[in-house]
Amino acid sequence: MKTFFNFLTTILTEKNKILTELYEDKESIYLEYINKALIKALNQHTPKSFVENLPQIPQNLVTQIKTHIVQNNQFVELKEIIQTFINSVEPINLLNLFENIPTLKIKYGKKRKKILGNYSVKKNIIYIFNNKYSTLSHEFLHMASSKTIDNINLCGFSVGNQYGTFFNGLNEGFTEILHQRIFHEKSITYKNNIIICQCLELMFKNPKEIETAYFNNDIDFIYKTFLNYGTKEEFAYLCQKLDYFATKDNEQTEVDHVLDFLYSIISRHNEKEKLDAFIQIIDQNKPQTLTNKIKTLAKKIC
Repeated sequence: MKTFFNFLTTILTEKNKILTELYEDKESIYLEYINKALIKALNQHTPKSFVENLPQIPQNLVTQIKTHIVQNNQFVELKEIIQTFINSVEPINLLNLFENIPTLKIKYGKKRKKILGNYSVKKNIIYIFNNKYSTLSHEFLHMASSKTIDNINLCGFSVGNQYGTFFNGLNEGFTEILHQRIFHEKSITYKNNIIICQCLELMFKNPKEIETAYFNNDIDFIYKTFLNYGTKEEFAYLCQKLDYFATKDNEQTEVDHVLDFLYSIISRHNEKEKLDAFIQIIDQNKPQTLTNKIKTLAKKIC
């Protein structure tokens, strides 16, 4: 896993000037470049999932971990968030929070047009640009799922350094899904990413496994499970599109195309229950995106 992370961030470091110029002027070309680099990395990588070999934490150590987190929290505004989080997730998902909470800083700034908040993995600082509970709890999840290894920043499913990030759109989609489940907060951002990640989640047997993968930076678990349905190239393409949607709100035609693409991949297994759930997810979120292609595929399977 470390070698895989190193390979990805080496690409970002070596090509930082090219990538910076492309990102600023030609974002679509930048994402295509990242996509090709990701496929190259995946071709040299054999996934080894942490979730599939979970260590057991003794109960006395679990108590110590929870006590350490509560006692080292310096912020009144995080008290309720931390308690809700501790009560909601498995002990194995508390390890990054355990490491980060003693040195965490929160900084508040003036309102910004497009950015509600941000978390710096390297500095361990949560930046808040509005006073909403939902912004703080969202950024808290980023903090609770982050660590740095050899100058490689891991945040949930994302992997990056100062020059760029892989899997950001995938990470934001699942961050908001977990945000809704843990804190019961309605999402106001990354709506397209959420719908796509909810559909992607149908590939997995147990959503709790995704939660554990997220808080332990196990992108391999997502990738390895996806390979039960699709190819390396299809995984890279999906991640590229999710990165794009994380920065663009009104791309309905593109979203429809990706939903068609994902539905066709899941339909290869002919699992009617999952395909019905796929259509239900779309109906609940955006009924207008139930495209003719999906309807045609659904009729064939029925």
